Amino acid sequence: MYFKDLTPWVLFAAAIACAPAPDAAARRRWLHAVDAAERPLDNSLAEFDAAPAREAAQGARETLETTPVPSFLAYARGEELVYLNHLVPGFQAFVAGPGGPDELSALVSIRRRGRAHRERGREAMGLHGN
Repeated sequence: MYFKDLTPWVLFAAAIACAPAPDAAARRRWLHAVDAAERPLDNSLAEFDAAPAREAAQGARETLETTPVPSFLAYARGEELVYLNHLVPGFQAFVAGPGGPDELSALVSIRRRGRAHRERGREAMGLHGN
C-alpha cells in the first residue's frame, strides 16, 4: 500500500529528470529581445531618477570647481558650473516635492536653461554639439 501511494510521485520525478535541459540559446534570444524592448523605457526612467542625478551633479560640480584650467578655458568652465548650478537645486526641489506634473515641468525647464549655458561654454571652445 505504501509503495502504491508513491507511484505518482516517482513518475513525476522521473518525468522531470528526463525532461530536456532548457535551451541556453533560446534564453539568450529572449533576454536580448527583452533588453532591446525595454531599453527606451530604462533610458527614460534613468533621466527622471532625480536623487542619483542630484548626487552626480553635485559631485561633478565639486570636481570642476577644484580642477585647475588654463585662463582661456575659464569661460567654458564657468558655463559648465552654471549648468550644474541649475541642475543641483532643480533636482533638490524635485526630490523634495511631490514629483507631480508641475514639478516635472519645472525640472525640464531648469534642465533646458542649464543646457543653454553648457552649450555656450562648449561653443566657446569650438565644441558645439559635443
